[in-house]
Amino acid sequence: MLPARHSLVTSIPPLPVGDPNPRGERGLAALSKTLRTFDDSGFAVTSVNRPSEIEALRPLFPGVRFMTAESTNELFSERYGPSIGSLFAVCKGDKSCAIINADIHLLASDVRRVVENSPDVFFVAHRLDVDRIGGKIEGVYSNGIDAVFFSPNRFRALLADSLLGRFQLGAPFWDIVTPIMASFHGTVSFIEPPFILHTLHRARFSRDDYAELRKAAIETVIKHAEIHAATSARARGFLYLIDMQLNRRRAISHRRSIRRAMKVFDFWLAKMEKENTVKVSVNINGALSPLSLQMLANSDDLSQSRLNETNDENESAGSKLRQMRQTVRITLRIWRRERRHRKFANALADGNYL
Repeated sequence: MLPARHSLVTSIPPLPVGDPNPRGERGLAALSKTLRTFDDSGFAVTSVNRPSEIEALRPLFPGVRFMTAESTNELFSERYGPSIGSLFAVCKGDKSCAIINADIHLLASDVRRVVENSPDVFFVAHRLDVDRIGGKIEGVYSNGIDAVFFSPNRFRALLADSLLGRFQLGAPFWDIVTPIMASFHGTVSFIEPPFILHTLHRARFSRDDYAELRKAAIETVIKHAEIHAATSARARGFLYLIDMQLNRRRAISHRRSIRRAMKVFDFWLAKMEKENTVKVSVNINGALSPLSLQMLANSDDLSQSRLNETNDENESAGSKLRQMRQTVRITLRIWRRERRHRKFANALADGNYL
């Protein structure tokens, strides 16, 4: 009998033509370091790629198992990474599975043991952005998720969802849709930072693609909730909030409907993060600068702003005024968000969905 596998599935991006070792997070040396962090955490690493990419990458990463990306009607067949369906296909039958972007530095930890001991929990993690590995902290990227850990058998409803399978690594919303849908089948728990690190770089998706993916995300989660509402109180609660916000029997096409639906998404993720967080034992081992470690120890909330920003005493009056206005706008936005979240929480309580 073969030993149970603990898979970590990613997709190594193609290296620039003509220079296999450029500077930056896509360089051979940088990618090799991040992949070693996956291996050091006790996972069997698999990279899912297109056939032409595998031919070029396999000699450069001999310790990685490469699998050909399956066609699962991905939303953008000629752009971005492999479909989530292709990544899920690698995990089937494994003891545990992790899906992580290839540019993520996974701090040495006991996360594999934590996941193995909690098969009913779907673990997710925000990344801690840094200027470089071993450098300064920029802040937690709280708008998305860069790593998930789960039992494929326990959350097989996700693996079976063909609409979820269309989303792709490297494109927005797979990381938002997946934990929301997982919450209909079990507990979703957020791993507290520092846990995964990410070197900042520019986003690589267009505004039009983002709009299309956002619409697909709303339709996918609503459909999944409808399928499982008979057996999942959380799915029924999610649909209850959606029905408060919009008429889901109509196509999600108008801006107002999309904005209203995304407010439910925002609340649902924030609620899960507030209710279920877990610490894993990590070994930072030089991955952050001493100053950043001090900031980390003294900070109550890493997500508020970039930690390395400082006030310039010589800042102009006009610049200070703009900063004050920005602060007021952010404060109002936070107040409105908190008021909306209280309204949604009260609605769930009134409908006995909590």
